[in-house]
Amino acid sequence: MMYNTFVLSITLMSLKAPTVLGFGVTRPSYHPINLQKRRASIHLQMALDVNELEAQAIATSEAWGIDTTQFFDSNEAAQIEEKLCGRADVTCLRLGGRPNSVRARFVLTHPDLGMDVASAEAEHCRVLSVTNVDLGRADPWPNVLTSIGVDLEKVGDIIEDGPTAFLVVDPDIAKTCSRLLPKELPGSGVTVEELVPGDEVIPDGGTLQDMEIQRLDKREQKR
Repeated sequence: MMYNTFVLSITLMSLKAPTVLGFGVTRPSYHPINLQKRRASIHLQMALDVNELEAQAIATSEAWGIDTTQFFDSNEAAQIEEKLCGRADVTCLRLGGRPNSVRARFVLTHPDLGMDVASAEAEHCRVLSVTNVDLGRADPWPNVLTSIGVDLEKVGDIIEDGPTAFLVVDPDIAKTCSRLLPKELPGSGVTVEELVPGDEVIPDGGTLQDMEIQRLDKREQKR
């Protein structure tokens, strides 16, 4: 009888915390978390959790804060726009560094803060103009960027227009790109100029670049 009571007490103690497959699980915190710090977890899930993003947007709005997301591809961006844009309780601004961008990031805040797309673009996006690149010998842009330590979730559209490439990036990585891309890219006198996003910064008619990292055999690399 004493043995059964002891086993029962141990069992009840173990039920005080939730478990999954025998591992203790910490209950989730509902305090606002900066989305920039959560990018890795979203990326690892391999799928956008729009409901989670909605909860974060509401929490940010109620706290009168401002949050920025990573850059998303077109399908994910469309899901976010459908869920969050045009609401009365949350301001959700789509930013792409150029009109009709394919990749986009979002600014989430309270409607009464009065933030508009133009001011948000200027603060949260940069356009890099990369000139004198031998694009015929260069590796794919995602490979080049990751080789200098750039997280692709901080990169928007990349457009090639003749001998010039335009990259939309998070301001946090603009200086890294400006400093390291000329060393990484083939060409004579490669230069990187940082521009402020605007309607005419990136010309129409360029070629949008794929953002998937490619496996390159050393013998097949362009450089």
